[in-house]
Amino acid sequence: IIRQSPVSALPSLAWSLVVANFSRPLPWSVLCSRIIEDPARAVGDVDFDDHGVCVKGDPHQAALLYEALASAAALKWFVIDEPSVVAGMEKWKVAWRSTQAQQDPPSRMPWEEILNKLDISHQMEVEVGYKWPLWEVPILMSELSCVIDPKLRKSQIVHYYSGLTTGTAKLRHRIWNAKGYAVFGIGDDQFPEASGEGASDANCDFLAGLLDIVVKNQLNNQRMAGIELQTTERPNNSKRRQPTRSGKVVDFAAERAKKESRWLRR
Repeated sequence: IIRQSPVSALPSLAWSLVVANFSRPLPWSVLCSRIIEDPARAVGDVDFDDHGVCVKGDPHQAALLYEALASAAALKWFVIDEPSVVAGMEKWKVAWRSTQAQQDPPSRMPWEEILNKLDISHQMEVEVGYKWPLWEVPILMSELSCVIDPKLRKSQIVHYYSGLTTGTAKLRHRIWNAKGYAVFGIGDDQFPEASGEGASDANCDFLAGLLDIVVKNQLNNQRMAGIELQTTERPNNSKRRQPTRSGKVVDFAAERAKKESRWLRR
């Protein structure tokens, strides 16, 4: 298919391959070699003015091709080193960044307020260290090795009928997974009190329940890999406390240590 497709179809084909997790090196090498033959035909001779407005070429195709090649390179399926492709990537990157501002509406939940109320260490809008920049991590919780991908609606992350993660969400989640992070895509409409007070006890309790799943999955994966957990060597999280719907305050670190102990005895 790659050899027979017109060059103009390569951006869409490349994006479909990376979303489908098609990691075999040879097809990617063939695809890149076809782009190298005439990169301008793949997306047009893309050019932008000083205000970042595309004045030449197809910015949509350029953004699609950049997203596909940068993702495949980040997943270490192949290396982008051909000078003509590198030069093209620099231009296509501008197109990709310009399309990010046109993405689906973001979450309106007061995430920092919720996480601060749970006393959970976090960072907002964190760059992931790849040569070819891709999506910033919206919310990173390093201590839990967890990323939250917040959106306004769940349907922006999961297809309504199939229940499967949508293409773009699947791709960015895979990129963050490759960095060792568990990823939760959460829509505002999943919170029990999405239309009320954002940082209510019910909403905080909902998020705490999801994070509890992260901890359990991490423990289970480590047990299956034969890694012995040393709970005494974990970071000191004694100040992190978690409110529940009943108003009772729970020591998050202590509860997690208890769960670890129970899992290790099984």
